[in-house]
Amino acid sequence: MPIKQKTWGIILSMNKKLSPYFIDLTQDACLKAFWRKDSLRKFLAQHGISQNFLASWSPEEIKAAFLRRLFSALITRKDLVGHKVIFKISQSLVEMKSFTDLSGWPDSDEKIQNAYRAVEKLRIEYDKVNNKIEEEKQKSIAQKKATENREKIIYSCQSLEKFQNQLVDLLKMVGTQRAGYDFENWFYEFAVFHDIPASKPYKDKNGRQIDGSVTIDGTTFLVETKFTQQPIGSQEIDIFESKVRRKADNTMGLLVSISGFTSEAIKAASCDRTLLILIDGNHFFNLIFTQKMSFKESIQNSLIHASRTGISYLPVGDFQEPLP
Repeated sequence: MPIKQKTWGIILSMNKKLSPYFIDLTQDACLKAFWRKDSLRKFLAQHGISQNFLASWSPEEIKAAFLRRLFSALITRKDLVGHKVIFKISQSLVEMKSFTDLSGWPDSDEKIQNAYRAVEKLRIEYDKVNNKIEEEKQKSIAQKKATENREKIIYSCQSLEKFQNQLVDLLKMVGTQRAGYDFENWFYEFAVFHDIPASKPYKDKNGRQIDGSVTIDGTTFLVETKFTQQPIGSQEIDIFESKVRRKADNTMGLLVSISGFTSEAIKAASCDRTLLILIDGNHFFNLIFTQKMSFKESIQNSLIHASRTGISYLPVGDFQEPLP
């Protein structure tokens, strides 16, 4: 076995054998780029050729004969590892800028010219093979990505259905304190499912209530969820807006009401530089669960609408995909 075991994991990815012509060019360039046996032996060892195989090189065996024996052993392997090692050797040869092992001899100029010509012929074929390998690699990546996307879509559909069913079950208890707590937990799990950084509300060691939040595109949204039977009125808007205004800059408020908002509440939340975004049950059931838009996109679109119009609430029927 001419190849070091540890080399297998670092050689290039290939799924086809090299052509006999390419292998001959690599062998010829390898022969002409080195004059001393020790230099060639060191070069081959650096490319994964085992010490046992190199030790089989007797003083009487000329370089050309040894390289024929080595390359023959590499290409007769049942797997592609031998071809990969040859390709790695060719890569190092075409990257050579000088041939120091050929200096200091009476005919050094001729030896160096022969080496340059051999490497240049190899370089032409190397570029062809390398481009083909890269094309196949990109094709493989694209196929893998397409498969992952299909699996992600299937998972997303199944998970959205699960979240929808959970919300439908919660609606049977709408207006109860227990359902309010459960809806809050449901909301934060839903945000995490959509890869939105979220922090649930909690009490610190001093008993102080820490508000929950989500972060979208660098903006932190203070979150308040409402799971009441009636739409939220302007009084709740005023209380929540006051809380948001006490927070740091770049903090907005996201008020999520399953039963929606009164017209007075929407008016109270809206102004030239509104800090609030309003989301209700219609956004979940008629926009997100139907996959017309993701949860994150629905908030992004609502935010764009608010920045343009000053109106905090964007009805489902007014959503456009995508907004510029």
